[in-house]
Amino acid sequence: MVEDSRLNSKKSWAVTAIVCLCFFVVETSEQRVPPILPILSENMGLSVVDGGWLMSALGWASLLAALPAAWLLTKIKPKLTMALAVALPLVSGILGGVTESFAVLCFARVLSGAGIGILGVICAFIIDEWFTPDKRGLPTAIMVCMYPIACFFMLNVSPLLTESFSWHAVWWLGAVLSAITLVVVFARLSNKRPYTESHTAKLKESNETAEKVSVKKLVKTPSLWCVLVAFLCFDITFYGLTTYMPTALVETYGATLDFSTLIVSLLSAVMIPAIVLNGVLLNKVGIKNRKYLPAIGLAGLGFGAALAFFAPSLMVAALAMVVAGFFVGFISSSLFTIGPDTIPRPVYIGIVVALVTLFQNAGIAVGPLVIGTVVEAAGNVWSAAGLPCLIIGLLGALCCLLINNKEAAAIEKKEKVAKTK
Repeated sequence: MVEDSRLNSKKSWAVTAIVCLCFFVVETSEQRVPPILPILSENMGLSVVDGGWLMSALGWASLLAALPAAWLLTKIKPKLTMALAVALPLVSGILGGVTESFAVLCFARVLSGAGIGILGVICAFIIDEWFTPDKRGLPTAIMVCMYPIACFFMLNVSPLLTESFSWHAVWWLGAVLSAITLVVVFARLSNKRPYTESHTAKLKESNETAEKVSVKKLVKTPSLWCVLVAFLCFDITFYGLTTYMPTALVETYGATLDFSTLIVSLLSAVMIPAIVLNGVLLNKVGIKNRKYLPAIGLAGLGFGAALAFFAPSLMVAALAMVVAGFFVGFISSSLFTIGPDTIPRPVYIGIVVALVTLFQNAGIAVGPLVIGTVVEAAGNVWSAAGLPCLIIGLLGALCCLLINNKEAAAIEKKEKVAKTK
């Protein structure tokens, strides 16, 4: 049996650090709109749905880029794929920095979205290549932790930049960060794929042939579909909440933009320790029991989002964002970790991660439109968004409970027994 010493090593964590940097920077491009949406709406005369399109355009592009990203990984090396993911938000930042046009801004969001779609696939893929299945929980959680850090950063920096300069400064900041990160990627990111290389060596040792991806296998794996639908439900609820909550607080309570974004940033602040805790738990509870973590998270998010939209005061809204943020910390990193467990074979890592990212981005694409349409149909009454968020969150929780990764759990048990001998 061939074992690869690079797996779960210091080198693995060095690679993870670069992945986290990329994840943070590209995710800041996603958050260029929500903190300053009231200002963009005022300057450009946007309706609620128009504002939603600035997020949904990004989401649709992310969705469409996810599956091609998996194909890219079979054609070009991980470093170039990551570079593309970072370069697209760079171009987007430059476009957004110079335009006054809503159409051009939407196009810039499309570019950022394409980068995010590729990013989700390549980042998870690289971590899966550098860690064994039983150890992927914590590095995946740390990677996902970059998202709330990016949100918190943008929610607090964007209004300051806008007030000091203009909203264009938010895009220029993203362009600069992307340019710096692109240099780091080319200089330091490894192209190695230890997990696949180790598996290939084992097959050669036992004179076995490598398995090929089967579409039939993907379609007929119920647990995979449960993961996908759960992620869809998560992002519809999450992005419906985070896209509109700053605007809702301004319009409902007359809060200043700075104060409303501060309240929303509480969600991101609470997410950070929750995600780290979840990463530890993912490695502790075992593959069989991982599904309960996102189930609890989705139910909690649904209730927290509903409370935020129904909140009778700013204080209650702030409390709701804290509650939602804590439970959100148990969702994304869990689903990214559980996804490859549904078909525990190296050849499926890329396509499974791509499908997970695809459905994640589908939620980003439709979430703001769904919630925005509900609110607009209710006469711009923001409390109307509460019940849909609750129902969709609970539906996602149910999907998580239906996950059954027996094969991966059996492999984990077998490996533990082998290690004790």
